[in-house]
Amino acid sequence: MPGPATLPMTTRLHSLSRFALVAGILAACLLLSGCGTKVPDVKTLSLRQATDTLANAGFFVGRVTYDESRTAMTGVIWQKAAADERGDVGSVVELMIAGSPPVAVPDVVGLSRDQAVARLAATHLKLGSVTETYSATAVKGEVVTQTPVPGVETTGGAEVDIVVSSGPAPIAVPSVIGLAESKAKARLQSIGFVVRITRAHSARTRGTVAAQSPSSGIAFPGSTVRLTISTGPKPKPKPKPKPKPAPKPVLKALRGVLAIWAVNSHGVSSPGTGYAYVDISSLGGMRVRARCTIRSLREGSRVWVAKQANGAWIVTGRR
Repeated sequence: MPGPATLPMTTRLHSLSRFALVAGILAACLLLSGCGTKVPDVKTLSLRQATDTLANAGFFVGRVTYDESRTAMTGVIWQKAAADERGDVGSVVELMIAGSPPVAVPDVVGLSRDQAVARLAATHLKLGSVTETYSATAVKGEVVTQTPVPGVETTGGAEVDIVVSSGPAPIAVPSVIGLAESKAKARLQSIGFVVRITRAHSARTRGTVAAQSPSSGIAFPGSTVRLTISTGPKPKPKPKPKPKPAPKPVLKALRGVLAIWAVNSHGVSSPGTGYAYVDISSLGGMRVRARCTIRSLREGSRVWVAKQANGAWIVTGRR
């Protein structure tokens, strides 16, 4: 087999031509900044759009910086490698974005409205719309949900909408009139009401609910339902005793003399003194000396009686 030195001249010239062609192509590739894939133009695109566009062309996003002074522009304002520059597949492209760097939305669920505002402000975000909803688990005024959800990246100054609890939804108040006190309380307390008890006489059975307030409609759990428990019918008042007629007066003052209206015995006479003695009913049956004869004093007679200085009573005459 002939060696290289014995190859025909035409063959050697052909080989040299092919080598020169390859070398020329390589030189041209170097002059054109490589023979790789063209880098797409991603200027004015958002970071997400730029990332997807570069990925479709076989490139990755490298370092990303932000220019907060470019407030009139949006999206990518500079890239390296430049658009249409050739690069190897899998290489990275640096980007500069107009505006503020993105911030992660903080979690404000479970906070009060004021606490949520403070936490958003700490991450350069603002409170957006605030709406209310009933909640059986969150106390009134507590944040129930938020949009965007926690962890999502957004631009500084963006708004976060929140939904705040207005407390549990109102429920129907059941009627417990006629139920026993223990059953009525248990039923109302089981659905979240506070029960207050008063007691009063009623035609209903003792120990049962005679009245309630509110007796119907709807109310919020935690509100108060007042129950009136029957203590039985009101007892009938005892009849008042008839007043006893006032006793007729039996004594009447007249010129220092008392009039005694009733002599309740014929009395007795004292032969030695000549006086008669009678029993006077108005003086407790006291025996009183009379100046008149015993025959002139009959039972039921009305007489004048006076009290002497020594305390003794004496009949001074008839009326």
